[in-house]
Amino acid sequence: MSLLAMTPTDSWTTWIPVVAALVAAGAAIAVAIVSAWFQRAARKDEDLARRKERSIDHSRKQLDELYGEMYLLRSTSKRQWSRLFPPDTEFRLIDHIAEIQNESSDTRRLVVEQIQRINARLAMLIETKASLLTELPPPESFMAFLDHQRALATLWEMGENAKGPEPSFPRDLDEDIDKAIASIQARLRELGD
Repeated sequence: MSLLAMTPTDSWTTWIPVVAALVAAGAAIAVAIVSAWFQRAARKDEDLARRKERSIDHSRKQLDELYGEMYLLRSTSKRQWSRLFPPDTEFRLIDHIAEIQNESSDTRRLVVEQIQRINARLAMLIETKASLLTELPPPESFMAFLDHQRALATLWEMGENAKGPEPSFPRDLDEDIDKAIASIQARLRELGD
């Protein structure tokens, strides 16, 4: 019997399967919509968790492979520097190369060579780990340090003092390293690490 041909006197029992089928279809559609919404929300949460973990990993890598080592190298270099000259002395090593190389004692020459090795390592880190820097282009102090390190290394190898305005050591290098470390540590705290 067709639904259109049914009359009010027909039994409700014939309507029950039709209504049940419509309710079941509606429920199936609702379940599919809710399920898709939950799956989408779960994928979104998983993506967010993966991005957070990648950010944590990158921040740790910045500290472990770049800024932590830069900090330690600069601390060591500053201690070595204090063996060369009294603290707060206005002294440019680049202007006293010949004097130090010609001293009868090797003490200051060896200290300068240690500083040179530290500077070379620091320069190599800046150049080869640029993807770990907190900002690109890098701070001006990093670029000034690279210029100073190359000039000092060249003049030391030649055994000559600076002749003219050779680049000075950037006084804000340590501050820029400290700022980067503080920024990374703040990001790690924010990410819950």
